Amino acid sequence: ALPYLKASLETFDHIGFSKISAKSQLLSTFVMELLKDWTEGEIVTPTSPERHGAMISIKCGTKSNLLHQALQDAGFVVDYRSPDIIRLSTHGLYNTFDDCYRFARTLKSVSGSLSI
Repeated sequence: ALPYLKASLETFDHIGFSKISAKSQLLSTFVMELLKDWTEGEIVTPTSPERHGAMISIKCGTKSNLLHQALQDAGFVVDYRSPDIIRLSTHGLYNTFDDCYRFARTLKSVSGSLSI
């Protein structure tokens, strides 16, 4: 396990935490921008970049647990918080803008089919 930890720390050291953090914030802002016209849920995370980090909380209504499962089935790692919140976190080292676009597209498509 220590070699993996060492490699991870070296990657963070090489790229720099501030660059990784800045990209995470850009990614989360991008997701929120993609979802601003989505009417079947509500982003409860502050939209101002100065007031949010990489975590996005989305209030999804009474079928949020079904939406959570559908997103997981589609390959997204999201967290469900009862009664109606789905959370996702963007990571500047691992996620891409394409990942964020696919997430937003999938969320809209799946939520529409569940009539949330």
